[in-house]
Parts: sequence; C-alpha cells; structure tokens
Amino acid sequence: MEETGKTDYKALMSKALVELRELRTRLNESERGKSEPVAIIGIGCRYPGGADSPEAYWKLLSAGIDGISEVPGDRWDIDAYYDPDPETPGKMSCRYGGFLQNVDSFDATFFGITPRELVGMDPQQRLLLEVAWKPWNMRGRRPKRCSKRRPAFLSELAVSTMRLPNSCPPISIRSTPTWEPGSR
Repeated sequence: MEETGKTDYKALMSKALVELRELRTRLNESERGKSEPVAIIGIGCRYPGGADSPEAYWKLLSAGIDGISEVPGDRWDIDAYYDPDPETPGKMSCRYGGFLQNVDSFDATFFGITPRELVGMDPQQRLLLEVAWKPWNMRGRRPKRCSKRRPAFLSELAVSTMRLPNSCPPISIRSTPTWEPGSR
C-alpha cells in the first residue's frame, strides 16, 4: 500500500468498508436468530403404565388409569425381597412401583454407541436418547435436514428415590440440557 512512503487511504477505506459490511451482515443474522419464533415439532415421554407418547399419556390421565403396578418378574424376584414388615432388615415392604416398559430394548448401534460405551452408560442416558429421538421420528424430520437452522432438544428429567430408614435423604434432580443434532 505504501509507495514511496505514502499511505493509500483509498485502499484502506475500501478494505474497512468491506469489513464493516461483513460485520453488519453477521450482526443482522445473529439478531434475526434471536427474534425467530420457536417451533415445537414434537414431544417425547415415557411414563409408567405404558405411556410412551403424549397421546398414550393423555389416555392414561383421562381414563383415570393408575400406572403403578407390581414389580415385573423380569426386573427382580419380588418374593425374594418383600416382607410386609417394614422393620425387616434387607427387605422392602412394598410390592408396587412405577415401572417403564421395554427398558431393555435400547438400540445402541442406531445411536452410534459402541458396546464398550454401552456398558458404562447409565440407563437414564439411554432412556433420554430414545425419548429425545422420538419427536423427530414421529414428525418425519431428520436433524440433518434442519442443518441451516439450529434445532435444540430441551429435556426435563425428574428422579425420585424411596427413602429407607437410616439412609441418605431422597434425591431430586432437575435438568434442562440442550442437545443439538449431530453433536455428541
């Protein structure tokens, strides 16, 4: 830019103007993204009693069906752990609970999870992946088809535990993680 010791102000101004236009474009895109409406494309859920969709959950609620059932035989042998006396050490005094169905049918390959990773996964992580995918699948959408937009997954996870005598207090967890399709 400098010829014989002189600064080319016209070239500097042209370069600055190009950069200003690029910055304005980026700022406008960023601002536009803040005011775009939110579109809820689906809801996924799993509740005791077989409610694995909002429609099934509504049927349970509207029919007054209780999702609480006796411990399923494929979970554990209730007779080995049950005693009606709550003071009996090492035994539970209730034969009932809220159990999700098909918790053993997770398709790790579909989610790109190796057998080694699967062994170390918490079952709730697997459940969260299945529930997160269902709204996309139900609406015929695929995350890669939404690549120009920034779809997100918001979740609410609630865990409660039964308090046993002389044990830690019950745990309650509330979480709202965001997951963007394609990220791991």
